[in-house]
Amino acid sequence: MDESIYANLDSLSNELNVTKLQLSSKRQAIVILTQQLEDAKKEAYQFKLMAEQVQERYKNLKQVLGSEAGSPTFGTSSQRNLFINLKVKLNESEMHSRILETELSNLRKRNAELMDDIALLKKSAGFQHSRNLELMAKEKSSFETQGRESLIKQLELKTLECQRIKRDLELCNEEKQEILSELIHWKKSDETESNEETNSIGADTVFQENKLLSRQISRLEADKKLLMQTLAKYQMLKSVTGGPSEDGELA
Repeated sequence: MDESIYANLDSLSNELNVTKLQLSSKRQAIVILTQQLEDAKKEAYQFKLMAEQVQERYKNLKQVLGSEAGSPTFGTSSQRNLFINLKVKLNESEMHSRILETELSNLRKRNAELMDDIALLKKSAGFQHSRNLELMAKEKSSFETQGRESLIKQLELKTLECQRIKRDLELCNEEKQEILSELIHWKKSDETESNEETNSIGADTVFQENKLLSRQISRLEADKKLLMQTLAKYQMLKSVTGGPSEDGELA
């Protein structure tokens, strides 16, 4: 079960990282398209000014040609040449104006397409952001569930170990009492027995046995101290985390 949970967490984490990269790419694309849109707007504005200037020039030339053609003195060679030149310039200006209008129309169309792309990318980025939040919430929930299950298992194991330590401590106390009783018995026997019995046992033997019993008592005292410290640590962990009770049930 733990392997399945970790596999799901890894899958969610990888999916979240991929989604973050996609979202970052789309944000960069939005920035680029926005800059292109601003540039296109500036270019369209410049073309608009140029078209207005050409139209104004065309209007002025048309007025000049109209006034020259209606003049009574119109008819000399120089005037005809001037009229022809102005007519040519007028045609060129009109053609230039049409070209500018076409380019302006194309720029407006391009602006509309860029606006649609930006709107689509913003919508997609919003969806990716919502998806990221959903994945993060799902990953957090899975991690918390897995962490709680793992903590409960650890507390259950610690509770069993705590119970075992208590039993070992009780056995240690019983063994200590038996050794103390045996030591007291030997001391009393040593005081009440006759000199012959004392000589048969030997003072060295009694001394060695007393020394051995003292070592066993010291070892049991050290084991008891270590067991008490371990038990206190586990009880503190159980009280802080609200874990299972001594009977193995969750608090």
